[in-house]
Amino acid sequence: MTKLDELNVFLSERLSAAVNEILDTVSRMMQEYEEETARVRKENDYLKEMLKVNVTGCSFTEINP
Repeated sequence: MTKLDELNVFLSERLSAAVNEILDTVSRMMQEYEEETARVRKENDYLKEMLKVNVTGCSFTEINP
């Protein structure tokens, strides 16, 4: 194998490893963002309910039977 071939193999391996690391990081970040989005939606639903209760003086079940 020539020096050029060895360099090509080395660079290919390093680039593949870098791509895999980047994809793993992006995957973890996406999962974290999805979890955070779910928490924020749940909190927003709760806050909307509290706002309705405070504005109307009725419980959520009284507003939406």
